[in-house]
Amino acid sequence: MNAGCFVLRGAPLQLIVVGLAVIIAFLRGGRELILPNFVWKRLLLVAIGLQLISFVLPVLKVVLVDLSYAVALLFLYLNYKIVELRFALIGVAMNSLEIWLNRGAMPGVHVSGMDRLTVGLLNNHSQWHQFLTAKTVFPFLADIFYMSFPYKAIYSVGDFMIALSIGMLLQRVMGKPLFQENKRL
Repeated sequence: MNAGCFVLRGAPLQLIVVGLAVIIAFLRGGRELILPNFVWKRLLLVAIGLQLISFVLPVLKVVLVDLSYAVALLFLYLNYKIVELRFALIGVAMNSLEIWLNRGAMPGVHVSGMDRLTVGLLNNHSQWHQFLTAKTVFPFLADIFYMSFPYKAIYSVGDFMIALSIGMLLQRVMGKPLFQENKRL
């Protein structure tokens, strides 16, 4: 993939957040990365696996992605006691709802920063994405935020919620939480 020639979404943001969160945690005096003891952690692997398989078997894409989001929501719900994952639960729920209500494809805004190659690529990969139209259900949940640095990408509010959750979780597991837990919850 040449990130300079087409628009990416979602996952690259989370990868950048992981890198920055680990660096920031170490600068704040954090320890090595030790993942929390998730409930049913294999569900997370199943959700990721289903997403990856959807790229190999695009004919089953809608079913695989829908199932992937359902499994991810179940994983996040079962781990609700981990405060930082609550943001991810909200973000995944927002993205799931937008995809499910728009025939299995995430709507994305067409921005002037996209070149012809980008638009053509999005048209050719319409099984995963579609352009935002007047028929889009809940357009405010679609990929409406365009960023051109460090690469061209479009994001949804849900993507930012997931990234926030990842960053906060990494700060906590490396020994320096950004927020103290409210014991009354």
